[in-house]
Amino acid sequence: MVVFYAVAGDQILVRLPDYNDIVRYAPGAEISLAVDGGTPAAHRETVTVTGTAELAENTHRPLIDQAAFEEDWPSDVRTSVICLPLNTVEGFELRDP
Repeated sequence: MVVFYAVAGDQILVRLPDYNDIVRYAPGAEISLAVDGGTPAAHRETVTVTGTAELAENTHRPLIDQAAFEEDWPSDVRTSVICLPLNTVEGFELRDP
């Protein structure tokens, strides 16, 4: 599944509509988020972050306020924010010959 994310402090934040199953199943579970990047002509980089997800609540308000979420949800769609700590970060780079 493709999702937008923001980085704030030592957390990756993902804002999702409440009807998305991730909002119910991710908190308390170990999840991995793989981010692909780079330029197609030169190389491709992948970074994977793994950690125990939690539902952002009032204790995460400062992180949520500083996060630059790229997507906007309509006002009638309830959303939740899932936090993933930057505990384990792995990366690799593939270069075209």
